[in-house]
Amino acid sequence: MVLETPAPKEHEYRIYTLGNFALGRDEHIALSRDTLSQINPTDPHFTRMRDVEAMDLIIDVPHPVESVVEPLVYNNSALTDHVFDFNLDIDLEALDATSSPGDMVLDSLPRALFADVHRLAEQLDGLVGALPDAESIDDALRQAAKQLRSKSTSALPSSSSAPPQQKKGLQRFTTPAMLPIGPGAAPLPAVIDTSPDPRSLSIGSLPYTTILIIDSDLCNTSPLSLDLVTSHTILIIRRGGCSFSKKLSAIPSFPPAAKSLQLVLVVSFGTDDTTRPLVDEVQLTPKGLPRRHPICLALVPGGQTVWDTFLRGARTIGVVDDNGVINTKSRVVPAQAENMAIDSQAKEIGAGASASKKKAKKTTKAKTTKGKKEEKEVPGIGVRRRYYFTSKGIRISNLIVT
Repeated sequence: MVLETPAPKEHEYRIYTLGNFALGRDEHIALSRDTLSQINPTDPHFTRMRDVEAMDLIIDVPHPVESVVEPLVYNNSALTDHVFDFNLDIDLEALDATSSPGDMVLDSLPRALFADVHRLAEQLDGLVGALPDAESIDDALRQAAKQLRSKSTSALPSSSSAPPQQKKGLQRFTTPAMLPIGPGAAPLPAVIDTSPDPRSLSIGSLPYTTILIIDSDLCNTSPLSLDLVTSHTILIIRRGGCSFSKKLSAIPSFPPAAKSLQLVLVVSFGTDDTTRPLVDEVQLTPKGLPRRHPICLALVPGGQTVWDTFLRGARTIGVVDDNGVINTKSRVVPAQAENMAIDSQAKEIGAGASASKKKAKKTTKAKTTKGKKEEKEVPGIGVRRRYYFTSKGIRISNLIVT
């Protein structure tokens, strides 16, 4: 190893050769976790340390719904690439006269854009203030964007009447998350250190399956109900609007339990992918009292793409009305619906077999073969810690743990 000075942050060691192979400055050595059991944890020359800055989230969600029609193209740009380029052609006199300016804006847009309503809503918000002295247009754009986020997809204009298709099963993603700093920062739950690596678990068997996602920043809302925080392990909200401390103050005090809230994930829609969330005040409850059991908060970069991924696997979805009240709705994701259908079918088969046995009244015991129980796949999230190595307190920059 060589000691690099100056390094980007501080003094760091870099392994420059492995056996007879020289390593470049951007090349790394990956060390599997199974190998760590053979290393002396007290060796000062080679010490494993927890990464307190970042972690990894393992996410199992259903496949996205895909249309059976070919991807629509507008202005020679594939819609699947999220390229939006359109002219807003609206009669201003008619806009001032109508009682539903948001609907008028939506009716004037090309049907192809409604294939991604979340992205379209962001584009409409971005047009607010683009024209000087056009308050009526700005109000119409805001109302149209709000309708896009609040209405169901079936209520929106559709580019095709073809039924959607969806693949069965789940798919797995991995995304980074930044851990908090500041007086109100709380560590990850201790159970994570004793749990197996979530990457080694089969798809659909991750530990945190009760996921609550609220389409809000929790800045000007009523406090969450106690039932929500005691029945969900993961809470996902949006970044912005207020400090991280104020967001946490909307969560009521609750006794710690395995089925209660374990982690709050704040999705960032900016470009600061490596910024750690600053919880600048000691965590308080909605009544202003210090929280006896602080909650760990993490910042997840990725914007709308990551938000939509979380949304596909959420058990409960919450929206905020005009009075700041959080309204929630539980749902059954496609993978869970499939599991419920399998269970129902198995019960019917079992009941039918039992009835047949009673009707036959045979004295001889029939030979039966017990089929292998099909494993259920449930959407969920797993948390994976990151580690790094030091030698006499100095970090080894190009050695990573896989």
